[in-house]
Amino acid sequence: MDIIEKFIRKNCWKFPKGYPDLNDPSDRKLFNKLLLEIGFPTLEGEISENSPAYNAFSFGDMTKTGRAGRATTIADKIQKGDSFAMVDGTNKELDFAKPEYEELFKNQQLEKIKQLGGSRVNKFAFFIDSEDNYYGLDSLLKDKDLGGQGKGAGTKAEDAALGNFKVLVEKLVQDNGGPITVTVNGEKYPDIVTVQTQPKFPKADFNMIDNKGNAVVFISHKKASYKGASPDDFMRWGGFVEYKDHPEVKLFTEKLVEFLQKNNLTQIPPATKFIKEIVDNTLAQKLVYGKDYGSEKFGINNITIAIQGDVKLEKQDDGSYNLTGEHYYYNGDIPTGDYRPVLTGSYRSDRKMFGIPGLEAIAQPAGLAHKATNKYELKSEKTPEGEESKNQEFVKLLPKKKDNDSKNNN
Repeated sequence: MDIIEKFIRKNCWKFPKGYPDLNDPSDRKLFNKLLLEIGFPTLEGEISENSPAYNAFSFGDMTKTGRAGRATTIADKIQKGDSFAMVDGTNKELDFAKPEYEELFKNQQLEKIKQLGGSRVNKFAFFIDSEDNYYGLDSLLKDKDLGGQGKGAGTKAEDAALGNFKVLVEKLVQDNGGPITVTVNGEKYPDIVTVQTQPKFPKADFNMIDNKGNAVVFISHKKASYKGASPDDFMRWGGFVEYKDHPEVKLFTEKLVEFLQKNNLTQIPPATKFIKEIVDNTLAQKLVYGKDYGSEKFGINNITIAIQGDVKLEKQDDGSYNLTGEHYYYNGDIPTGDYRPVLTGSYRSDRKMFGIPGLEAIAQPAGLAHKATNKYELKSEKTPEGEESKNQEFVKLLPKKKDNDSKNNN
């Protein structure tokens, strides 16, 4: 069953005929509304001004390796008189606000474009329309002409999970004749009415909302394959650049620099994985639950629960619904086995984390990290005082066997 069929089956009860009749204007309107709510483009030809089909364009979309040509694309579209898709839902023919701007874009002079726009380069008035209205880069949609794949292209698993979960919650609310009570790790949250996505990029992916519009249950979601939840199914627990002052992170990055120096390397070598086991449980918990882990209240950066795969609500004897998932961790649990987070460093041409050329630094599930064939591990030895020794080296490892932690797979 593909995702569209699943989507229709989950929502069929909302349509008078038990299915969306796309020849019926009211059915088409509802179908488009449901698509928009889970971050999918609406039916062809019916993209509204609020459609999330594409992200706004930005200066950064021209600076990554191999993408400078997008500046020339903008210049060519203006020269040909082609219209641009705009973030306000319109299509406009644009011109450069000043003739010299055309040369900057045509010749891909990105440094001069940045210098001209300064800290507000995305809002700088590079363009003008026939009515003398000015526009910046962030007024353009990053459509297919400008390298876009569609907003949410990298979060389709989360979008699908959100859509299915939202339908489930709202159906329970409808059947109940009003708000429901949800239980998470023994704590009850009354008056739940719906689920909403969490914008931007905190730890929470979507939240359960009460009848006053407050987010009260915060959920981080990881994808699972059709074979069932596995630590191999998602790439990261999170990034750790914001923990640059943590002793373990400092040790990891210092030893990476030493490795490059000893091997006469100027950047992270391709097809190589650098791994460090995490000693500090609090660091591991922050990577799983968010940077605010340990605070008194749950929030978008101190999530209530991390769920992989299907999100589940099971009715209890007291009438509440217990929130779990295909594989899950309550706030404070420390994933073990192949799910345990480890610090990793790998090569990506467009990255320079911690000032190290080519470094992408993320915390991954150990099972996935150790699948790399060419890998080095920084051993987590301790001094007699209980601190990690700095006299460590990255040691090349052979592939390890799998050791899943499946204590709460359901």
